[in-house]
Amino acid sequence: MELTRESLYRVRNIFLLMVMAIFAISITYSFMGYKKLKADLDSAKTLKSTTKLIDILSDVVQELQKERGMSAGYIGSGGMKFKDLLPKQRKKTDEAIQRASKFLQEFDTDKLPYLSNEKINEAFGVYLTQLNVIRKKVDNLQIPLKEELAFYTNAINDLLDAIFTLSKIAPSPETERDIVAYG
Repeated sequence: MELTRESLYRVRNIFLLMVMAIFAISITYSFMGYKKLKADLDSAKTLKSTTKLIDILSDVVQELQKERGMSAGYIGSGGMKFKDLLPKQRKKTDEAIQRASKFLQEFDTDKLPYLSNEKINEAFGVYLTQLNVIRKKVDNLQIPLKEELAFYTNAINDLLDAIFTLSKIAPSPETERDIVAYG
C-alpha cells in the first residue's frame, strides 16, 4: 500500500483531532477536579471555623453552668456559701464570653444555619447583656432562686441549641456525632 501525500495529511489530521480531543477532555476533567477541590477546601475551612465556634460556645456554656450553680448555692445559703468563689467564677465566665464575642465579630455568620444565628443572638443579645443585672440581684439576694436558675438555664439552653444546630454542618454522621459529643 502506497502512502500518498493526501493520505499522510489525513492521518496527521486524524492524529491532531485525537490529540486535541484528549487535551480538551483533560482540561475539562482538570477544571472539574479543581472545582471539587475548591469546594472541599471551602467546606473544610467552614467546618474548621464552625468547630472552633462550637468549642468557644462550649466554654461559655461550661462557665455559665458553674456560675449558675455557685449563684444558686449563694442564694440558697443566704449569702454564706460561695462568697469568695463566685467573683472568681464570674471572671472566668466573662473571659469566655469575651472570647466568644470577639470570635463572633470576625466570623462570617452568614454561613451558619438560621437557627444557630437566632439562638446565638438571643443568648448574647438578650441574656448575656442582662448578666450584670442578674449578678447584682444575686449579690444583694434580691432574686428568687427559681428566677436565677431560669435566667442561666435559658441562656445555656440557647447556646446548646446553637451548638447542636452547628453540628449539622458536619459532612458525615461520624463527624456530627463527634462534634455533638465534644460540645
